[in-house]
Amino acid sequence: MLTVNINSPASGERVSTDADLPHLKSAVDIFSRKWNPQVLYVIYHIEPVQYGEIANELDISSKMLSKTLSELLDRGLILRYEDEDEQHVLYTTAPQGGELVHRLEGLVRWQKQQHGELKILLVEDDKMAAKLLADQIGDIVSEGYTLYQEPTVEEAKEHVSTGLDYVLLDRRLPGGKQGDELVRAVKSECRSCMIMIVSGVAPDRKLLRLDTDDYVVKPVDRDELAAHIESIEARRGLTDVKREYLATRSKQAAFLDAYGRAAEARPEYRLLTEIIERLPLDEATRTALESMVPAVTE
Repeated sequence: MLTVNINSPASGERVSTDADLPHLKSAVDIFSRKWNPQVLYVIYHIEPVQYGEIANELDISSKMLSKTLSELLDRGLILRYEDEDEQHVLYTTAPQGGELVHRLEGLVRWQKQQHGELKILLVEDDKMAAKLLADQIGDIVSEGYTLYQEPTVEEAKEHVSTGLDYVLLDRRLPGGKQGDELVRAVKSECRSCMIMIVSGVAPDRKLLRLDTDDYVVKPVDRDELAAHIESIEARRGLTDVKREYLATRSKQAAFLDAYGRAAEARPEYRLLTEIIERLPLDEATRTALESMVPAVTE
């Protein structure tokens, strides 16, 4: 089972909750009306989205949808603007709303795992490599999931949906189709799905354009794979810019794994550094995020 380590108080030590209760009440207040999280979730995953598109996604009355949108706007969780060219009113999530959606997705995955509905897609054409990875995934995740195994991009696409949680895939696949193509298909369908490339193909310039969360160079043992899975799982609940920082740092780590310290002189590595430097994060935040980057294999 995927777990998160927390520090527990010393045995017998009483933890005071008085100061936290008002914050707890405020935090859960948004859930007091059942449509708030659902409407926010839909806006985040379709944005920019029109009023009618939200209504089509949810079995909700116009009166209730208008009321819910008004409340989300008042709370600063969504933004409303007019598309002058199309003459439509559109809704998107505000930064605070996006962060809340990441927290909601954590609850969704917890619920799915409790009911054995966590969905993982493994795309690997080599039968021995596929069995090894499947066994390692079973050992790491252990329960509460369904694993789909496919050898080609076309077969893998049949499992791509908004309900997919993880994709692990090779880049060099049969039929003239590359894993890169599947990455684009997955991200266009499911923004929250985490994608890890596990490949014998060394990272190259094309990797810079791929919207992946992690890249592992084969061969990979159980402990290394576990570290990478734990790393991307820990990113759940982070803001988009923090996730972009960690995804970019993971790409740098893949170059270091493949080429050693000589990778730092490669133009791809320098471009990744430039991307990282442009991200609006302070030094303290960057330092804290570094603990979530998988260590480079020596």
